[in-house]
Amino acid sequence: MKRGDLSHTIRETLKRLPPPYDSHYGIVPPAPPEDGVFAPGATKALEAAQAAFGKVDAIAAQMKDPYIVAGS
Repeated sequence: MKRGDLSHTIRETLKRLPPPYDSHYGIVPPAPPEDGVFAPGATKALEAAQAAFGKVDAIAAQMKDPYIVAGS
């Protein structure tokens, strides 16, 4: 692929790779935002997952062999 085939935005992020690959370029992505990434619905899903693990822990604590609890 030729550099001219890439979009202007991508061409701006190209950086030459270190030796022995210095005849090639790589794309350096921008740093993540310092205030995090907004992911709507992630908190609700995390809380549901934590509740499910809590239930598994409670069931395993009542079993003679708690190592029998396994995921599929």
